Amino acid sequence: MKAFESFMPRPVMQHLLLSGLFLFLGLSPACREIGPAVDLGTNLLEVDTTYLAAPDVKPPLNILIEEFTGVKCVNCPRAHDLISNLQAAHPGRVLAAGIHTGFYASPYAGRFDFRISEGPALEQLLGGTLGYPAGAVNRTRFPGENLMLISDQKWSGHVNDLMDDSAIVRIECPVLVQCLG
Repeated sequence: MKAFESFMPRPVMQHLLLSGLFLFLGLSPACREIGPAVDLGTNLLEVDTTYLAAPDVKPPLNILIEEFTGVKCVNCPRAHDLISNLQAAHPGRVLAAGIHTGFYASPYAGRFDFRISEGPALEQLLGGTLGYPAGAVNRTRFPGENLMLISDQKWSGHVNDLMDDSAIVRIECPVLVQCLG
């Protein structure tokens, strides 16, 4: 020790020795993580739910209309009637979601507020609208349209154009899972 004290003071030397000791202890493997036991069972094929074969018949495409509306929108009842007519013409194939957003969606005093906080962001995600009522038909930008949100006067034509299309995927509910519908 005395040989080192001639060119290095004792507190600095102690500091370096302690730093080296902590560095050595920090870098040495102190423990090893052991994960939980996973039991995959013996008959994995019995619980496999993947559908590997192509379906014999492709399922028909269902249509979703996301309608942007509001309680103070004077033209929106016309759009609601249009959706009802489309649903009657194509039973079980046309679904609609009314999203109350924008100026016309502010509630009357003492009445229900149907707005949702995600409404403006969803409207922007779909490209915005030039007026109400407007809606996205299957979130598709159709040829000749600048926006995904289009006037209700164009919904019927686009819905009818999509009625002959087939769905890309087939989703079925297992027996043990209750499906919404």
